[in-house]
Amino acid sequence: PARFRVFINLHGPTVMVAAGARVAAGRVDTCLGFGAAIRLVSPEVAPEMEKLLSRGSVEWLRSEYDAEHLDGVTLAIAATDNRDVNRRIGLDARDRGILVSVADRPDECRFYFPALIKAAVLTAAFAPTHRALPPAHGVAAQYPRRAEQLANRGAVGRLARGGGAPCSRRR
Repeated sequence: PARFRVFINLHGPTVMVAAGARVAAGRVDTCLGFGAAIRLVSPEVAPEMEKLLSRGSVEWLRSEYDAEHLDGVTLAIAATDNRDVNRRIGLDARDRGILVSVADRPDECRFYFPALIKAAVLTAAFAPTHRALPPAHGVAAQYPRRAEQLANRGAVGRLARGGGAPCSRRR
């Protein structure tokens, strides 16, 4: 199904991440970059994750997942190597009204991690709208220089800096 693109203010909310492997490290890195506090649930972590533990607001719970780990969180990420655990996290999160990303089953996700391009004045998010399209992360990797050029000049730059669009000036 088509997905609505939305940007969430992550300054303040807690994101629960179940897993300590490389894929989860990328998700944690992205969330930290937007100011999130992370509740990491994993008995062990990969070296990529260890580097992130001291970088930001990461609370590492060295345990297996339990539904109580969702208490007080805004987003949940299920990225373990266990299908049953990921499914349970997805179900528990949905039961609590928490947006959840289930790494191994896109059909169980309530949100996806888009490919991001961050320029000085603009953040662009890419996600496929149809299975026939190339993966969004591949598309984003092709366009960062061009996107930054567009973001930092002309109408896009004025909009991003709060200058407004010409059509917004009604008399």
